[in-house]
Amino acid sequence: LEIIHGLGEGVLQELVYEVLRGYTGIEFEENEFFKHQSASVEVVFIT
Repeated sequence: LEIIHGLGEGVLQELVYEVLRGYTGIEFEENEFFKHQSASVEVVFIT
């Protein structure tokens, strides 16, 4: 999952993390730096 940072306070990035936190059966690395720049997040589906 790749999120591109645009203008603003990292609202889109925070929204993505809120959605990911709400799912069960997935793992992802949560980094603070992601909220203030473009970055990729690896999402692993646990089966």
